[in-house]
Amino acid sequence: MSETEALDGVVQCLDTRCRGWAHDIIDERKGIWLVECCFCGTKQRMRAIKSHEQTTASEDFVVRGGRFDGKTLREIAVDHLDYIFFAAKEHDRQSVRAACQTFLDTSLADS
Repeated sequence: MSETEALDGVVQCLDTRCRGWAHDIIDERKGIWLVECCFCGTKQRMRAIKSHEQTTASEDFVVRGGRFDGKTLREIAVDHLDYIFFAAKEHDRQSVRAACQTFLDTSLADS
């Protein structure tokens, strides 16, 4: 998995010594997320939250890991719009596909 999304204030850490409310979505398979606590690293699985996917699907979506680590879709589009077209159709995670497709729909509609 090369991208993560923040999931803050939505789920509490399972570790009773931590109980933090800041997580990253580090994997998604068939509507199930693997989330990791940003404080202690405890991982847990949970059902994907559709409303969260819709709110994170924007030009401010930040790519984590890989070639475009730390860049937003807007920054990537400047020189690598082809990657966003690819990711909108072929990325492993539905939430990344949705973010890229929303970005394309919004950006191309404004053109």
